[in-house]
Amino acid sequence: MVSSFRLTTNEERLLQLAASRTGKSRSEIVRKAVQTYCRQLLDSEGQTPYERLMASGFKPVDLGETDLSYNKEKQRRLIHERLSKSNR
Repeated sequence: MVSSFRLTTNEERLLQLAASRTGKSRSEIVRKAVQTYCRQLLDSEGQTPYERLMASGFKPVDLGETDLSYNKEKQRRLIHERLSKSNR
């Protein structure tokens, strides 16, 4: 099936550079790019932003502390300490 689409000058240069460096045809590169992008788009459909982030391989840094919003007593103590320091 034949399809037509427009590219910017920069996109055209990028496609040409990729074709010349890899030895693949421009059509082959475009087909692979469309396939990869569409699969990725459809795979992430219906996922929450958190699920997409976790699927990307993102790993949060563990500082050994829990979120202060879950520890109200610690939150109060830290606020009190900061206010005490600022009033000195």
